[in-house]
Order: sequence, then C-alpha cells, then structure tokens
Amino acid sequence: MHLSSRWGYKPYLPLSRHKELEAPFIVRLAPSQTGVRLEWLDKQSGPYTIEVQPVRIDTENGQTLVCEAGSPISATAEGHTAEVHGLQPGRDYKVTVSRKGAAGRFRLFRTGEYPDTVVHYLHPADEVYAYSGRSLCSPSLVKLPSGALLCSMDVFASKAPQNLTLVFRSDDGGQSWRYLTDIFPCFWGKLFVHKGALYMLGHSSEYGMLMIGKSEDEGETWSAPVFLLPGAGQYSNHGPHKAPMPVISHKGRLWTAIDYGCWALGGHSNALLSVDEEADLLCAENWALTEPCEFDPAWPGVVDGFKGCIEGNAVVGPDGNLYNMLRHGAGKLPPEFGRAVLLRADAENPHAKLTFDRAVPFNGAHTKFAVQKDEVSGLYFALSNLSVDSENPVTRYTLALKASKDLMHWKVLKILIDRRHENPKEVGFQYPDFLFDGDDIIYVSRTAVNGARNFHDANCITVGRVKNFRELAGAAFPGQ
Repeated sequence: MHLSSRWGYKPYLPLSRHKELEAPFIVRLAPSQTGVRLEWLDKQSGPYTIEVQPVRIDTENGQTLVCEAGSPISATAEGHTAEVHGLQPGRDYKVTVSRKGAAGRFRLFRTGEYPDTVVHYLHPADEVYAYSGRSLCSPSLVKLPSGALLCSMDVFASKAPQNLTLVFRSDDGGQSWRYLTDIFPCFWGKLFVHKGALYMLGHSSEYGMLMIGKSEDEGETWSAPVFLLPGAGQYSNHGPHKAPMPVISHKGRLWTAIDYGCWALGGHSNALLSVDEEADLLCAENWALTEPCEFDPAWPGVVDGFKGCIEGNAVVGPDGNLYNMLRHGAGKLPPEFGRAVLLRADAENPHAKLTFDRAVPFNGAHTKFAVQKDEVSGLYFALSNLSVDSENPVTRYTLALKASKDLMHWKVLKILIDRRHENPKEVGFQYPDFLFDGDDIIYVSRTAVNGARNFHDANCITVGRVKNFRELAGAAFPGQ
C-alpha cells in the first residue's frame, strides 16, 4: 500500500472499511417530499439497480435497529446518479445501489418538506460517517472564477473525532449539486478564492491544529495542508476555534476572525488572523495573529450571564477601521433583544491586541451570523436567526436577511425561513454563509428539520437564493 501526503480523498474511509469501495458507495443524498436524489461512486460500470425500502428505526440497549417495514421500490440507472419518486412523505427509508456481483452499503433518509435546495443529507441513524460524527455542520460557500459554486460541510457529533469535510459542486447557480471530494482531516473549514486559486482554512478536529491547503483545479485535488497554529484536538482543552467566517481584504492583507479557548474551561478569547496578500499563503511564517483579547463582563452593553464572544466577522466599518463583529448573546426581546460585540483592530499592526469598541443591538447574536459589505450599495448585509419568543429567545427556527448603514443599526429586510410553528427543540436553520451573486444573494444553512436528532444536530445542508436583494434594501433605506 502506497502512502500519501494528500488532503483530498474520493471518498475518505478508514483503512478498515476500504472493502466498501469495491461496491457502489453512495456519496450524496437529497430527499424531498415524496422522493430522493442520490449519487454514488464505483470503480466499475453499471447497469445499476436502486432499491428503496420503508424502514422502522428503533433503539434497543443503546443500539440502533433498522427494520424493514414495507415493500421496496426499484429503479435502474446506467450512470452514477438516480432519482426515485412515488414515496410516502414523512417516512424513513433505506436505499441501496447494486450492480452485478456487488451490493453497496445501505443509506438512510427521511422524506418530507425541505426548505430551499438540499445540497446533502445525513439521517441521524446513518453510521456512514460515524468515524467523524453523525450530523452535518459548518457550511461554507464559495464562487469560483469559472462561475461554479462549491459548498463544504463537516460531520459533527459532540465529543466525537469531528475530522471529515465533504465538498459538493454546482454548475447552475445552486439549483443542482454533485459530489466533488472529501477533505480529511478538516473541521470548521472555510473555502475562499485568492488570486485565482482555491483555499481551505480549517482545523484538524475540534480545537485541533489550524491548517490551510490549496487547490489549483477547483477543488478536485488538494495540496498537503500546512499547519498554522497548534491545538489540543480535544473538546476539553484550549485550542483554536473558528466557524466558516468571512475572509476579507483590507490594506494589503487578508483578514479573518479566530477564537482561542474552549467552553469546558470557561470560554474563548478573540483575535484576527491575517496574511500579506502578496505572500505565499502556504508558508506559516507569513501569517500573523493579533494578541488574543479576553472578554470582560464589565464592557458596557454586554448581556448579563453570557460569558464571552465567538465566531466573529472581519469587516471594515464606515469609518475605515477594521473590526471583528462577534456573536455574543440574547437577553430580553426588544429593545434588549441581543447584543453583538465590536472589537477594533489596528490594521497597521497585525499583531496588536483588539480593543473593545462597543456592544450593538443585534437580534440573532445568540448564534453564529454572517456579515459582509456590499460594495455596490455601500450597505452591510447580514444573515442571522431572530429572537421572536420572549420565553425562549435563543431559538433557531427563523433565518432572516438584515441590512445596516453603520454596523450599529440593523433592519430586517426579509425572513427567509420561518418555522416558529414547529417545536423549537426539533428545527433549526443556522450557521449561515452567503455570497453576493450579481443582483442576488446565495446562502447556505445548517438545517435541522424532518426528524433531525434535535435543532442543533442538523441532518442537511441547504442552499437558497434571495433575488434582487438591493431592491429590498432600497425600500428599507430610501435614497440610499
């Protein structure tokens, strides 16, 4: 067996499971109300038989049992994709792809109404990625110079290894998706393009090593990762932490937010990571980190009982200063409905510690939000959850588009997803990432719906589009 320093796999599997690749291996699922789309890899060719069967999923002595509960539906395919229709809504199914001489591993899915377009789905009882986790997390979205979209996501479970990232590609603006590659190890990854090349900035695992890798062929293959910052690689010890936050250009450097710490030991300090735009991004010595800034509960305007900030957005304010706009917390409903924290950076000194600037009202700051400036309108746009229930202000069952002139005063332009009529413990549309695409905004969501383990442990990543977003902003900001 030849060893390799590669970062990309098609797909990644532990050595103990490599025999599964001798049969069709399902790499993408996208259920709908009464059907499912699927894609598989296979070293040989078809024809293929796809069998979809209703199942009942039970738990016995801590073990998940998948029991057949109805007659199967069969379909055939010559290529490596298929669609099966005529299924019952709101029901669990297993699907298997086979060809002459080989039947692949079965996968699980649940039919139902999914918002927007499903990029990829993972049933909470499906063990296919159990070596990393059991739910989909950390969506990142990027548009390549060719116009194609890539969406990445990692596979999460509390206290699990959490080290696998999946990447999918769309060539039609997000209407349809296909599997591209796995990146291993990689967690909390952010895709971005710089000087025509694609980069992934992520971690080896939760609180693990901060790493960066590069692709010259639109994500098909990847360089070996370069380690930028050491980490513990364990949920209970200090290490670097970051969700897929924006990477921006300012005064000749690329900037992105990063945290350091862990919840088990009290929280996180906050910093900005940066590199000269003309430097080699794969040389660790070219990167700089601001001295971590510790949270101070005495800062004016912060929410009582919230012990820190995480998952900040690097953003240039209307005054020309560079800020880290951070998730903080939610208190009461309006006017005290939540606070984001702005830490100011010294862009001339990329090692200087961030300083507290202010806490600003921001409905949805209780969870990760994304902020970017639109250079056409000059406005700032954000995607976030909303606090709409005074009894439970930290829900994630709404996702909204907001805008601001100054990062301090925000207006809701449109509620994109609203499931407040459902159990808040079971649904969530969270951790958005987005990009400007002409007159539209394209966004991705970590979506928990239709039988997810809970609101937090999402079973799919979905992508949506807001058309003519500047027209929405024009109505909220007349004369802008």
